[in-house]
Amino acid sequence: MGSRSVGVIVALCLLLALPALAGQDAERMIQAKNASGSPTLPKDVVIALPGSAGKMGFYGMSRTRWYLWDHFGSAPFDNAYDHFAQQLRLGTRLENAWLKAHTAWQYGQTWLLPTGTSAGAGTGTLYFANGTGDNETHGTYLKYAEFQLKELTGAGLTAGGGRMNLSSGNNYTAGTGRGAAEGANASPSIKKIQWLKSNRVGDRLIGGFGWSEYQRSFDGGYAAWDHENAHLHLSATNPTQGGYDENAGRTLYDIDLLTLEATVKAGTLLPGTEIQFFYYDYADSRQMSATILRRDNAGRLVHAGTAHDIEIGSWGAHLAGAQTWRIGVVDYLVWGAYQEGDWLELDHEAWSLALEAGHQWTAVPWKPWLRVGYNVGSGDDDGFDAEHGTFYQMLPTTRLYSSSIMYNLMNTEDVFVSLILKPSEAWILKTEVHRIDLQDGADRWYLGAGEITDGNLAGYAARSSGGSQELGTQLDLSATYQLRASTTVTVYYAHFFGGDVVKNNFMAESDNDLFYTEIVVQF
Repeated sequence: MGSRSVGVIVALCLLLALPALAGQDAERMIQAKNASGSPTLPKDVVIALPGSAGKMGFYGMSRTRWYLWDHFGSAPFDNAYDHFAQQLRLGTRLENAWLKAHTAWQYGQTWLLPTGTSAGAGTGTLYFANGTGDNETHGTYLKYAEFQLKELTGAGLTAGGGRMNLSSGNNYTAGTGRGAAEGANASPSIKKIQWLKSNRVGDRLIGGFGWSEYQRSFDGGYAAWDHENAHLHLSATNPTQGGYDENAGRTLYDIDLLTLEATVKAGTLLPGTEIQFFYYDYADSRQMSATILRRDNAGRLVHAGTAHDIEIGSWGAHLAGAQTWRIGVVDYLVWGAYQEGDWLELDHEAWSLALEAGHQWTAVPWKPWLRVGYNVGSGDDDGFDAEHGTFYQMLPTTRLYSSSIMYNLMNTEDVFVSLILKPSEAWILKTEVHRIDLQDGADRWYLGAGEITDGNLAGYAARSSGGSQELGTQLDLSATYQLRASTTVTVYYAHFFGGDVVKNNFMAESDNDLFYTEIVVQF
């Protein structure tokens, strides 16, 4: 699907929706941004505009981080280092009787980056490798420039476009829209469902890479239809450069995305349960600027001047629910996807599955929330045949599902247990233990969060498995403190006990440590 096709689809979407001049409910756009981490409307400085022009809000956000890495090691490299990062966002929103609009400018910077590590040794190395050869990077870019037509005719249709965020599986906010009772999104079950969508469904395949300094946006348009029992969302977009690349904000016109999500709202078919069906089409026809090793287990090259010719369709569904039970709330999630298409000269067929459940004791001190889960993405069992069987994660926000960023959902099996505690309204404590294996030892160990630049394959890395499957065990610890209404402090630590796959790649040190602290101030 070429960029011209994307433009045609966007135009058709807009033409279909324009006669209705329709939109989602008044808070939908704001809530969708909340799920992706943007500041909330109440923190805006709001002024009233003359006449029917509406109101305009202004906001800002500053995020400062200090990273400390002791990465897997191999001689003669020193993979122990620290570095800093800063992100600043300034935005404005406009709302009146028929239109909502949102623009935001963003500045990112990293400094004290390492210059003598092995390839891919943590965030500092990745920023350095995608920079200009200095030990600091910086970039200024347009993060958002979007509009949304509001519903006026009662038809339930809406349309919007521009530069925006896109979160697979999370474009509809639970408990909102037609048929939602007043305050429905504040009920325990609906809040849990939306937490599952924001943290365990959203961005699995397509997302804004929010943890990185340069992130990712999407240029294009969408149309949606909202009903008391269902919600339909269609988008056609191109992603932007970003992630670890300081040259953020440039549109990747040769990567085309088409998304379709049909959501059956919670309570329609099953009590306290949302069901969604989706289809995502991903097409990458970028011309390579240099000859580079493919990110698969075929051992072949993509030559300079040729296209990275990939087109993959992903069909799937999720079921996310929550029920009050005795002195708490039980949550559950089933997510699955089947892929088919073309991977360069190979036929692509792959799959992924997630099964998760939890229980929170809401009536006891610290409100302990225990969750368990199993996530698997298929691997390829033969690098020399005519088929490619590695599940392709497209353009995700990997860190939602791999907090140490030492793996992703491609050719992995991840069994985890997590515990979340809330000693007070200001504190959230979390610990997780993951056991990660490769789904197929004949395939590779994949890392990364999707393509971040034009002309090369910097978005994913593929390391040899050495024929092994044991990747390792990961322990996560984090604490978040709400210092004041506008200021949040987070401390995070992860230790990765490397297994045979890691040892096959890093002879000197097979364990990995990541510590970071961040301060986020909204104004």
